[in-house]
Amino acid sequence: MFSCKFWKESREENPIAKVNGNYLYPSDLIDPSQDIGDTTLWNENQIEEWVKMELMYAQAKKEDVSQDLQDKLEDYKQSLVIAAYQQKLLESANIQISEEKITAYYKEHLNDYQLDHDLYKLSYYILPNDDNLDSILKDLNQNGSASFLNNYCLENIQFCMNKDLWVEDLVLSDIYLPQYLWVSSSKFQSYYREDNLVCVYRIEAKKKDGEGIPLVQVKPEIIQILRFQMEKEFLKNIEDELFLNAQNKKNFEIY
Repeated sequence: MFSCKFWKESREENPIAKVNGNYLYPSDLIDPSQDIGDTTLWNENQIEEWVKMELMYAQAKKEDVSQDLQDKLEDYKQSLVIAAYQQKLLESANIQISEEKITAYYKEHLNDYQLDHDLYKLSYYILPNDDNLDSILKDLNQNGSASFLNNYCLENIQFCMNKDLWVEDLVLSDIYLPQYLWVSSSKFQSYYREDNLVCVYRIEAKKKDGEGIPLVQVKPEIIQILRFQMEKEFLKNIEDELFLNAQNKKNFEIY
């Protein structure tokens, strides 16, 4: 009781409610969001709920706690302690997932990763129709980038996709690229749009409906699956090792 009293008196604020020996302080209340309205009513409701919970808890403690509830509490405590220990073990394990494992899982489960629509691996720039176009195309096709495009894309991000990404055909429609041009090519090409802009684009690859989803798109999911499997195996090995050591030392008996 002394420690509880010391804690109460160490609070640099006055209590706003009391039930038996328990106190509620202003800092214990949840701050209302800006759209609540009447904060006074909000606080009164919180105080009333706190009082009700304290009264209910005090009344419940007067009754005998069943053995079933005690067992559940002990099981819950055990689960929390084990979960915390397992998490600590996993953090120290530093489990790494190699590219080889990711690729192997992808190939083994390729039937689970099938496209239901076409995909295109695309990069593009929407540029003004001026005299710079030929030099831009030449620079892109020789070096992979044009010197002035970096600044242009920073200022016109909506007109650039300067990395080859897998996209649906809707993206090609959005940049007004006619369907007869939706063919793969190793070089950048140009298409003059009706709005006096030029689409400088490259479709590097295409995957059809029914083919495998590109690995890059399902890689995060595969990593999550592999991590779960590896962590499960790691913890199982720890459990088996603990069991074997305890068995050798005769720390338990099974009747």
